[in-house]
Amino acid sequence: MKNRPPILYKFLDPNALSIFKDRSLFFSKASDLNDPFEFRAQVSKTMSDSIMVKKRQEITEMLYQNGVKTGKFTGSFSDFCRIHSPQIESNVRAMMVSSQQEFQSVIPHVVNDECLILSLTDCWREVTMWSHYASNHTGFVVGFDTSDVFFEEDHGKTQLFEVNYEKELPTIGIPETSGIRDFSHPVLRTKSESWTNENEWRLIKYGQLREDERFVKGRFFGEYSFQERIVKEVIFGIEAKGDLIKQVLEDTRSNQKYEIDFYRMKRVPNVYLPSREKI
Repeated sequence: MKNRPPILYKFLDPNALSIFKDRSLFFSKASDLNDPFEFRAQVSKTMSDSIMVKKRQEITEMLYQNGVKTGKFTGSFSDFCRIHSPQIESNVRAMMVSSQQEFQSVIPHVVNDECLILSLTDCWREVTMWSHYASNHTGFVVGFDTSDVFFEEDHGKTQLFEVNYEKELPTIGIPETSGIRDFSHPVLRTKSESWTNENEWRLIKYGQLREDERFVKGRFFGEYSFQERIVKEVIFGIEAKGDLIKQVLEDTRSNQKYEIDFYRMKRVPNVYLPSREKI
């Protein structure tokens, strides 16, 4: 895994000009991102020893109490465990299969209900991202200082990590507690290798959806404010209009707290990979 880059970038379309005056970023729910195949996982067929002990005890006590209640068994608990050991083990195996299937089905819903995601990248020159996320090169990219407090982990409520790209879904075990961070890391940080070119990093906010509710164009977002010092670079697309560039420069230079390096994308002779030049 790479070290945290000093700057991470957000691709934006021309309509996102308000970012400099509002000084806020919008985090999305998992269901609003653009890959309907992620935020799932394979569930391990084995359980931890502590979970197995707990579940076996629960099932044994349930069967024993049911036997006593119906009059089918009148002996002690230890006698029941000895006599009905095969039945207990059969029920434990059935419980394991049921728990795995149930847990696998709820993973996407738990992630969607408990996490907000800000997608960033460490690569500002990726041409396809300029096409997809910056309105065919007419938008701009903002570079953020990752050493700022905005990216701090904040007692487990916030986490920044690099996305891994794989052929298969991650494999996770059933967690021993209900805390989302006990199982969500592999789910949140793994995508299909089809997206490798995006070099994505994700800033995650956990369990704060009710505090920051906001709907934009019918979709849910969490809005989080940042200080001007966090913005270090702005890069305009090669097709960005002069009016857009003028407006961004006016909005930022009128606020002396901004200290930004401005660039514009440019073509490089003989190769497809673009470069940038300072404005």
